[in-house]
Amino acid sequence: MKLHPNHSLLKKASLAIIGLMLLFAACKPKDPDCYQSTLVLNFSQFKTRYLDTNTVKIDSFTTIIDTIQRITDSVMPAPEMLVLDEDSAYRVSGKEVIKLPCPFNPAKDSIRYRFRADTSGTQYDTLTFFYTSTPHFINNNCGYTYYYNLDRVASTNHVLDSSYIISPALTDDNTNKAQNANVIFYFKRKP
Repeated sequence: MKLHPNHSLLKKASLAIIGLMLLFAACKPKDPDCYQSTLVLNFSQFKTRYLDTNTVKIDSFTTIIDTIQRITDSVMPAPEMLVLDEDSAYRVSGKEVIKLPCPFNPAKDSIRYRFRADTSGTQYDTLTFFYTSTPHFINNNCGYTYYYNLDRVASTNHVLDSSYIISPALTDDNTNKAQNANVIFYFKRKP
């Protein structure tokens, strides 16, 4: 039996097509990771608040700097946040940090945490976060996650002085950057 002269060419072309198919199958784009939106809290301390009577001369005009507020980040020795009023106990803790993550419950419009700046201390504050949640589709493998909009923050003032919402939007875009904080809490000045 004599083979057709194009048979070896056909065999080579078939092998090349199979090889290309395997190559393209190996080059499948990677799905993005499944992220959970989390609030990032930053804790700072009022260092000094004072009136400065220094004068600055600018082109024959005298300007008085009347108020200067200095705020520096305070490292907390062993902070702890414990979720309150939930079915399961959830604890967030750290060692010598200034930021803590704070997950939300998408089934509710608020969540409360008990906060201590140092687990060896006895004073704590209760932090309540009020938010709205929106489902967000990630991909077929991950399914849905929730994005949140932080409406307001309430806290007791045993250790903390005040809070400031920097970024109310909680999405995987800003929570994957650990350096970005959504809320800053300020400690009371130590006597």
